[in-house]
Amino acid sequence: HVPDKIRFKRPQPMFVRWLVLLPGALMSVVMVLVILAWLTGRFTSDRYAWSQWMLWIPTPAALVPCALCIVLSFRPTLRPRDGRLRAALWALAAIGIAVYFALIEHHIFRRTPHIEPSAKTLRIVHWNMGPGSSVDVPNCIAAVRRLDGDITFITDPGGVQQNTLIKDWLGPDVSVPSLGTLAIFTRLPIISFRPLLASDEMLAVVVQIDTTATLGRPMTVYMVDMPSDLRKPRMEMAKRFRAMLDEAKPPLPDLVVGDFNLTRGSASLKT
Repeated sequence: HVPDKIRFKRPQPMFVRWLVLLPGALMSVVMVLVILAWLTGRFTSDRYAWSQWMLWIPTPAALVPCALCIVLSFRPTLRPRDGRLRAALWALAAIGIAVYFALIEHHIFRRTPHIEPSAKTLRIVHWNMGPGSSVDVPNCIAAVRRLDGDITFITDPGGVQQNTLIKDWLGPDVSVPSLGTLAIFTRLPIISFRPLLASDEMLAVVVQIDTTATLGRPMTVYMVDMPSDLRKPRMEMAKRFRAMLDEAKPPLPDLVVGDFNLTRGSASLKT
């Protein structure tokens, strides 16, 4: 049987098809570039000024492109293909990134051993408060008292160390050592509190505290405050800091605290 009329559908011009498919293709490319930048940051760390920006891409920001790429796997293309394989591969990539986020970056299965408080334990607190204009002094002092540290190290105390509420807490005879953006609240005797280095917005002090009653010997602590300017190459800062430390030859620390403005696990922090 031959039908009386046969209708043929005129194919769309190629440029029209390109215009329809272009947004999805561009979005796929952008998502892949974001993931590649994230991967580059993890491999190169902040060894170079350009790579630190890629290291600062948070891992959840790489999971979002994976999810979008799973959806885009089923978008129309010039050569129609089954998108299930691509979607499965992107799902595996998302699972791998999520596992890295949980196990490598945040160590979710690592447990801190429980230590029963006794005469031989020392409770140490560090808090990076912030500039004076952003600090609610009474509430911050109340929070410090609730933390109840034997030694409380403060970076950017915002004028808290000068408040009379601190004197009321520690006692009128206890002095609060401070230098620049660093301060200590403790009733334990301070043996020494001296500058370790101060250069190019980098500040460090070395503190010796009499912890003989608890630890059997004094404790040496470095307190550090490093610049937050995002334009400064982190590796250059770290190398300069390390060179000044090597030149000063201070006593080795038991503890290092402060606001480093360096990424956890980064090459600059290891330096």
